[in-house]
Amino acid sequence: MAGTTFGDALTGVALEIEMAEGSCDIGLIGLAVMGQNLVLNMNDHGYKVAVFNRTTSKVDEFLNDEAKGTKVVGDALGQGVVCGVEAAASRDVNGEGW
Repeated sequence: MAGTTFGDALTGVALEIEMAEGSCDIGLIGLAVMGQNLVLNMNDHGYKVAVFNRTTSKVDEFLNDEAKGTKVVGDALGQGVVCGVEAAASRDVNGEGW
């Protein structure tokens, strides 16, 4: 995996997304200034966060700079973020299904 970027996943390079090994607590779409700060704040409070950005190079830059050494996971295709939202939306506040 060394040297593989999340942008490569969109061009057909096989990429193992870390989220396959475990799920994240929450996902965030958009890594502008506010999104980056929200992700880092959630990480600081113990949450494992999946991040997605339309411009995939922003994910690489964020993971290699500001989020280096954190539990933040990049999601090149947005699949983990969407799946996480769908799974959370299917439960009520007590964690029970609708």
